[in-house]
Amino acid sequence: MITKQELTLMSRLCMLSVMAILLNACVSAPSYQHVHCFASTEQASTIGQEIYYAGFNQQVANRLGMPTDATIVGLGLSWNGFDPSQYCDVGAPLIVIYEPKTTKHDPEQVMFWSRVILTEMLKQGGYSTI
Repeated sequence: MITKQELTLMSRLCMLSVMAILLNACVSAPSYQHVHCFASTEQASTIGQEIYYAGFNQQVANRLGMPTDATIVGLGLSWNGFDPSQYCDVGAPLIVIYEPKTTKHDPEQVMFWSRVILTEMLKQGGYSTI
C-alpha cells in the first residue's frame, strides 16, 4: 500500500517532470539573420516577395549541393511585423532569417550563401539598398 508521503513525493516528481518538459519546449532553436535596408516597407515587401518567388530559397539550397527543386526549411525573408529602426537607421529592412529545424545544414553556410544569393538577385533585379 502507498503511504501519503510516497504519494506526495510521486506527485512532486510528476510535477517536476512536467515542468522540465515545458521548459524544454520553451527553448527555441537559434535564429540567424542578416539585413538589407530599403526606402520603405512597401519597397522591402515588393522586393522581398519578388526575390522569394524568383527562387531565393532554391538557389541557396542549390549552392549547398542540394537538388535544384529543394528548399531549406526555416530559411525565409521578412519585411514587416517589427520596428524597422532596430535594423535600419532610415528606411525599412528586408531580413533574411534562418531558424534551423534540423541540424542537416550548417547555419554558417546557409547564411553565407543566402547573403551571396540575395546580393546577386538584388543586382540582377536592378534594386539598390540604402
